[in-house]
Amino acid sequence: QLACPLDLGCHSVGVAAPKLPLKPPHWVPDEEATHCKTCSTPFKLFSRKHHCRRCGHVVCGDCSKYQMPIPEFGYRDFVRVCRVCFSAQFPVGSS
Repeated sequence: QLACPLDLGCHSVGVAAPKLPLKPPHWVPDEEATHCKTCSTPFKLFSRKHHCRRCGHVVCGDCSKYQMPIPEFGYRDFVRVCRVCFSAQFPVGSS
């Protein structure tokens, strides 16, 4: 018999293994980011750098003002995401 994740007895006939969250992306280190990945604005001494929880890129405050849950990474509450990831999830004009 195959081992079941978390020993939940899912090796029984007709019982599927629980779907575990995917691994979030690797975050780009702050010191490697010289400019916003989205708008290319250079980071200055007092510019805040923010990480998008969906793609891991470092972006500026204006490009990281979006929030959404990312359940596939285990984020059930709203977390910071970049404009690109938010737009990919919620395209303008879609219904």
